[in-house]
Amino acid sequence: MRRLFKCKNYIIITLYMMLFLSPYQSITYDAVTSDTYFTLVLKMRDFDYHREIANLIKNQLQEIGINIEAEFLSGSDFINEILFFKNFDISYFGLVGSGNDPDFLNVYGENGTLNIFSYDSSLDYDSTYDTGLNQWYLDYGRNLMPPNSNERIQHYWNWQQYLMDKINPALYTFGIWYHEAIWSTLSGYNITEGIKQSWGKMKWTSLHSNQNSTNELIISKSNWTDFNPLFSNDFTSAFVNELTMDPLILYDDYQNVWPHLASNWEYINDTHIRFHLREGIKWQQDPDGIYTNEYLTADDVFFTYYCWKNLATNPEGYTWIEEMSIIDDYNIDFFIDGDLTTIENDLYPRFLSTLTQNILPEHYLNQTQIVDGVTPDINHISWQKFSDNCFGTSILIVNNIIPNSEIQLINYNSSWLLNDTIDKSGMDFVNRFGTNWNLSQLKIKIIENIETATEQFNNGSIDILNLIASYHDIDQYQINPNYDIQRKIQTSLNLLAYNLQETKPFFGNRLPCINDPSISIGLAIRKAVSYAIDREEINNIVYNGSFFINDYPIFPNMGMWLYPNIIRYNYNLTKAKEFITKAGYPTSTTEINSGFSWIITFSMLVIYSIFTATKFKKGKK
Repeated sequence: MRRLFKCKNYIIITLYMMLFLSPYQSITYDAVTSDTYFTLVLKMRDFDYHREIANLIKNQLQEIGINIEAEFLSGSDFINEILFFKNFDISYFGLVGSGNDPDFLNVYGENGTLNIFSYDSSLDYDSTYDTGLNQWYLDYGRNLMPPNSNERIQHYWNWQQYLMDKINPALYTFGIWYHEAIWSTLSGYNITEGIKQSWGKMKWTSLHSNQNSTNELIISKSNWTDFNPLFSNDFTSAFVNELTMDPLILYDDYQNVWPHLASNWEYINDTHIRFHLREGIKWQQDPDGIYTNEYLTADDVFFTYYCWKNLATNPEGYTWIEEMSIIDDYNIDFFIDGDLTTIENDLYPRFLSTLTQNILPEHYLNQTQIVDGVTPDINHISWQKFSDNCFGTSILIVNNIIPNSEIQLINYNSSWLLNDTIDKSGMDFVNRFGTNWNLSQLKIKIIENIETATEQFNNGSIDILNLIASYHDIDQYQINPNYDIQRKIQTSLNLLAYNLQETKPFFGNRLPCINDPSISIGLAIRKAVSYAIDREEINNIVYNGSFFINDYPIFPNMGMWLYPNIIRYNYNLTKAKEFITKAGYPTSTTEINSGFSWIITFSMLVIYSIFTATKFKKGKK
C-alpha cells in the first residue's frame, strides 16, 4: 500500500503541475475549433479599412492556431477600452507627436499615461537596478547630458533593441509618407526642408499653365484660428508663424540641432545653460506702425518662455524651466529642474527640443502687465492684433489677409536671413537656406476641401498640392511630366499593441517556456504573433502599397535616434511556428508537444497508475 500511496501522490502532484502550471489553465475564452489553440480579442476604431485589416490579421494568425475576435468601437469607447480599462488583447492604433527626442518614458514606462501595453517592472525585474530593465533604460536616459551626445544616442539604441527583443510590446506596422505634387517648372524646392529653407533656392524655369508670375509661389491651406503660437492649434497658423518668426534653434530632418537666433550655447553645468544671441536682428513692423526700429534681445527670449510656462494653452512642456536670468542684451541663462518634487535641480535632456518655439516680440506684447507687474496683460489690444496678424524676424512678412480667403506674404527685406552682414556662423547657411532670392511673394489660398484644391492645382491656379493617398492617384501624378512628386516621413507611429498585464493568460503569461526557459510563454506568443503577421500583404491590399514598413518603437522620422540594426519582425511563418511551439502549442493538429498536452499526459498517467497498481496487487498475492 505504501508503494501505491506514493504512486497516487505522484499522480496528484503531476496533475497539480499540469492544471496550475500549464498555459491552458488560465484560458477563459469559449472553446474554439480543434485547429485553434486560443482566441485573442482585437479592438480597433470602427473604420471600413480597419475591418479589412482585422480580417487579414485573422487569416494570418490562423496559420499558427490563433483565433481573432475583432471588435470595432467608436472614438470615445475605443479610448476608454485601451487607455483606461485596458480591456483588450491586441489593439491597432496610431500615435502622433514631436519627433525630436527619444524619451518615450510616457509611452513605455510603467507609470506613463500612454502606457497602453500595461508594462510594469515585474515583467523584467533586474535585481542589479531594483527595477525592470526597460524601466531602468528609460529612467537613465533622462540622466544623460548633453541631450544629443554620442553616449545618449547609444543608450537609446540599446534601449530600442532591448525593448523589441526582450519585451516586444507591439508589432510596429507602417510609417506614413506625406506626398506633395509640384509643378515641374519649379526648381530648388525640398519637401523635407520646407518652404522657409527652400525660399533662397527656389526659382521658376518657365511659366506653367495659368501662371502669371515667376516671382510668386501659390499654395493652399485650410483656414486659420489664431496666429499667436501660444494659443493656436491649427496647421495654417503654425505655418505662417514658421515663415514670419524664428526660434533659438532648429532641428533638421536627421534630428541634428542647428543654432538659429542663438549663435551658440554652453553648458555651465548640466542644469545651467547659457544661450548667446546673434546681434543686429531686426523685428518686422508691428501692425500699428509704432515700433519701427526694434532689435532682438534677451528680453524677447525671457518673455517668450515666461509666456509659454505661464500663459500658453499647453504649458506642460515647460515645467523644467526653474528660472531664467538675463546676463545682458545678448546672453540669457536657463536653469533646469526636471523634477520639481526634489530639492536639488534634476536633469532634463528633453529641454533642448522645447527651445524650438518662435520668439515673441516683447516690445509689442508686453506693453502692460496685470497687477503683479510681471505677467503681461493678454487683454491688451496688442494681443488681439498679434493673433490676427503676427510678425517676427524671419524671411517673410504678412502683407495682406483676406479673411477666409487668402494670406499674402512678401519678402521682409530687412530680415537677418537676407542680410549678408549678420553673423550666421554655425548654421551652414548657404547649403541649408540658399542665397538666391528669386521669389518675392507667397500666396496662401484658403481651400477647405480636397476636390477644390486638386482642381486648382491641375489647372495651374496653385503650384503645390498635398496628396492624400486615400483620395489621389499618386502614380498618375508621378508619370505626368508636368509634375514632380516629393515625399517625407510623417511623425506618426502605427502599431498593433499587445496587452502585457499578468492577468492576460497569453500575452501576459510570465512562466518560462518548457522548451526554452530563457523566455517567458507570453514573450514567445508575442514573438509568434509578430512574425506571423504579414505587414506587406496588409499594406498592399488595404493601403495600395502607399505606406512603408516601420520596425521602430519611436517615430520613424527620428533620424540619428533610430538604431540601424534593430530586430525586425518581418513576416516569417517558420519563426512564428517556432515561437508558438516554444510557448507550448503544436504548430499543427498532427504535431503534439507532450510537455503541454495535458490530455495525453493525463491519459498516460492514468494508464501508468492502473498498470502499477495492478502489478503491485499481483506481487502482493
